[in-house]
Amino acid sequence: MLVSENGTVETIGKQIEDNIWKHFHMLPKEKRDILIADELPLKIKELQDSFHLADAVIGKISLSIRQIFFGEFGLPECEAKIGSLLTATGSDSIQAKAIVEFIQKEILTIQPKPRVEKEEVEEEKRPPAALVRMPLLQALSKYESLGNQLITRERIKVKSQAEPVRPSLLYWIKYYRDELGIGHHDSVQRGNFLFRSENGKHLSAEERERVNLVLKSVEENLPLQIDTERSEIVFPIFETPRPIAPPRPAMPEPPLAPQKTEPHEVSEAFSFGSMSFNNNTEPVPADPAAMSFSSKHVFPAEKEETSSTPMSAPVASVSTTRPM
Repeated sequence: MLVSENGTVETIGKQIEDNIWKHFHMLPKEKRDILIADELPLKIKELQDSFHLADAVIGKISLSIRQIFFGEFGLPECEAKIGSLLTATGSDSIQAKAIVEFIQKEILTIQPKPRVEKEEVEEEKRPPAALVRMPLLQALSKYESLGNQLITRERIKVKSQAEPVRPSLLYWIKYYRDELGIGHHDSVQRGNFLFRSENGKHLSAEERERVNLVLKSVEENLPLQIDTERSEIVFPIFETPRPIAPPRPAMPEPPLAPQKTEPHEVSEAFSFGSMSFNNNTEPVPADPAAMSFSSKHVFPAEKEETSSTPMSAPVASVSTTRPM
């Protein structure tokens, strides 16, 4: 509802209303905020009470305030218009100047408070959830709509249904009993169901954890947290496990640098004439003509030859030339 040209709040034509809102959206944000502020009607009510104005008069003054914001006229024109209005209604026209001063100081300078969205207010007023802990089968008998809670995303296939069904709590329990039968099932059987059954093998890690918690409560009477107002299980926040980094391969040890063998002198006691050893410990043959022994060792063949040959007789040289 908007104030009409008559100064009354009433339904106006759609074309006029659209034109008003068009002008409104063209205004700077500061002016738009004042026109829709909660403080504006309170100030207009204060203006009416301060000057004892009739409802019809304050309605037309409200229209003039809107026209000031829209830039249709300024404060002097507003004062003249309000003066004429007061005279026409038998009121004191001298008040026009004071009314305009009130508008200038109290209305045009409004500082709107930040608006709080309705949803935020409702969230603040909402009482805390009533939470209880009890085994799932007990909770299902007490809160009938609990079985309709969806615990996974994709539809699941159940033997008794021709088409895939909603992945609700009751349908998952039914599918579990169809697969494994009625009775107690240990953790190994439940694990095989979760990872190898037709519906279980397509679950995400978070969904599998939810179904596992449901089955554990059914088999072991594990208490679950139930929101009694919403009739749903409050599942723990799922934390994605961090991937374990593979061990780093062992770095090969650098090859040892070959040790340098410092050359050393060979003692005379281990020298054989002019034969010597190089740095690679390989013997270097000496000149055969210069080969001699430093010790007085005599081979057996030489002993025989010495005993049969006089010392003064020359020793025949042995030819090394093979006969042809």
